[in-house]
Amino acid sequence: MPTSTAIASPSTAASSSWPRRPGPNLNTRDLRTDRLLQEALAGGDAKRISEMFGLSIDTVQRCTKILGQPSPA
Repeated sequence: MPTSTAIASPSTAASSSWPRRPGPNLNTRDLRTDRLLQEALAGGDAKRISEMFGLSIDTVQRCTKILGQPSPA
C-alpha cells in the first residue's frame, strides 16, 4: 500500500505491510528496501517514489518492470 494511503487509513494494521523477515538482523537498509518494494508493488507514482527514495524515475520504472507491475508514469 502506498504511504499516502496508509496515512489516510490508519486503521490498517501495520503488520500487514511490515517486513516479513523476523529477527534482530533487520536494519535500516532492509527497511528502506522493503518500503521501496511495497511502494512499487502498490503502483505508487514514479516521481513520488523517486523523490522519496532518492532514485531516478528511470530506476523506479525499471524496478516496477522487473516486478511485473505496470510502469507508474
